[in-house]
Amino acid sequence: MEGKGQLKCFITILLVLGLVLEQSPVEAKAIWCCANDHQKYHFNRCVDLGIGSVEYCGTGDASVTMDIA
Repeated sequence: MEGKGQLKCFITILLVLGLVLEQSPVEAKAIWCCANDHQKYHFNRCVDLGIGSVEYCGTGDASVTMDIA
């Protein structure tokens, strides 16, 4: 019986790890927005903070400024 409990725990850990790894590539490809020169926030975080001017800076020097209203 003890082996079944360990197996359930192991399977649960594998499932959770699989879900985490599945979401990682999406975040890696996510567009970042620059709140200022020193800090870099994810786009959703900028929206939550109410930052009105968002720069997309995921692709080097090319950045587009967009107003969130």
